Amino acid sequence: MTKNLLYIMHLDWKYFKQRPQFMAEELSNFYNITVIHFYSKRYLFRNSDNKTPNEKEINIKPAFRLPLYENDMIYKINKVYLRLYFKFIIKKYKPDILWITFPQLYDYISPTNNLKIIYDCMDNITSESFDEKFLKKILDLEIKLLKKADLVFVPSKSLANKINEREKCQDKLFVINNAFDGKIMDDNDVNCDNKRRNYIIGYIGTITSYFDFDLLENSLERFDNIEYHIIGPLDEVNLDLNKKIKFYGPIEHGKLLDYIHNFDAMIMPFKLYDSVIVADPVKFYEYINYNKPIISIFYNEIKRYEPFVSFYSNKEEFFEVLEVLINKKFAKKYSDNERIQFLKDNTWNNRVKKIVNLLESID
Repeated sequence: MTKNLLYIMHLDWKYFKQRPQFMAEELSNFYNITVIHFYSKRYLFRNSDNKTPNEKEINIKPAFRLPLYENDMIYKINKVYLRLYFKFIIKKYKPDILWITFPQLYDYISPTNNLKIIYDCMDNITSESFDEKFLKKILDLEIKLLKKADLVFVPSKSLANKINEREKCQDKLFVINNAFDGKIMDDNDVNCDNKRRNYIIGYIGTITSYFDFDLLENSLERFDNIEYHIIGPLDEVNLDLNKKIKFYGPIEHGKLLDYIHNFDAMIMPFKLYDSVIVADPVKFYEYINYNKPIISIFYNEIKRYEPFVSFYSNKEEFFEVLEVLINKKFAKKYSDNERIQFLKDNTWNNRVKKIVNLLESID
């Protein structure tokens, strides 16, 4: 009999597609899955499809909570309501496995529920911009969750080390790297014939405080034949920038190719914050699939991408990378065969097969 899995994610399902959505889609091939996501009015009018790439429909339900939930009083109100809500959800869907993507969600689950608990830790919590009191609450909850969880998954070795420092759990802690969605693109879908103007360097993902706009602006002062096109949600950034930095906001995943086709290269221009240096960027898998040159800040966790990525560690090295790419008319450093083999080896399907084996081992 197929088991029931209740998948509780702290993001809106319609949010920019990343690890939780990909994981849920693939897990639906092995379990009867119900996804509870936290509704955000920011994405109310954004289209979303509840079907997986294999056309299997996922049961997706929104959860609601009062805003300003870091406030003690509001937190308590949310906790009372959401404990009742999840008690109802668990009674209705009778899950065998409970999947949690953020420690705060564990506070909404009654401790009397006897379920197999999985904690998929996406990020380093201490790097989040919470106030000190709320951060302590979340860290305390994470310790409880780490103790209670049957399995703990993280996307990188660096994050695994940090998690294990907080609570010794190496016997149930596993690195499950990020991946891509398994659709290898044809060259004609993504390659452009640059007979135009400036070279376009593209970025796809969230734009927040660790995005290095100063670096991009400095490069535009140095090179007059490049521009940057940025796709993704903006999070409190100053938009008073060089006009050669163009923003498109969030774009539906299925429409990205309309923009990517015109890009000459992809970039990840981050400052090395704590949240960055433990990350295994989902965008790298997508970028390699786009068959473009890739530029990125270097940190140890992503060294394994060196065959595909031109790394820099400071502004001077970034300029050197750009100069080489411009002189070579933005030729990529990897072959088509290397790209295809990498993508075949690093699908979400492969990642989830490993997860399923681990889940079956804890019965």
